[in-house]
Amino acid sequence: MRAFSQILKQKVLARKEFAFHLGLFSACIHLFLVNKYCLKRLINHPFLHFYFHDLLAPLLLLSYSNMLLAWFNFRGRRIRSLPAILLLVLAAGLFWEYVTPLYLPHSTSDPLDLLAYLAGGMLYWLLVSFSAPYDQKGGWSILG
Repeated sequence: MRAFSQILKQKVLARKEFAFHLGLFSACIHLFLVNKYCLKRLINHPFLHFYFHDLLAPLLLLSYSNMLLAWFNFRGRRIRSLPAILLLVLAAGLFWEYVTPLYLPHSTSDPLDLLAYLAGGMLYWLLVSFSAPYDQKGGWSILG
């Protein structure tokens, strides 16, 4: 009976995590669309034109990844520690900024984009740390 209640708690927690990340993912999509179709036309600020989407990219990547991990309940693993988040975001950012221009001619590299990606990763970590329904033990291992 104890094992059943533990499994049930894990299922409920996985659903809460999925809902949290789905909400974060959809909020980022909405912010992207509002910025692209409204804010950029109304406000002429370099951050909104060049870096806001780069700030949102890690939030989308990490929330989607954790949605998949929660959906399939991959042994309770989640990407939630700051080192793991920053490592994943840095790897993706280096690929986007330095490998993608090799095969997409209209793509350019901008080292400041890497800072925006890392800032987005830190913002994701803060949101998850203070908002996500994770266990009370505070287990923040590399993949949780």
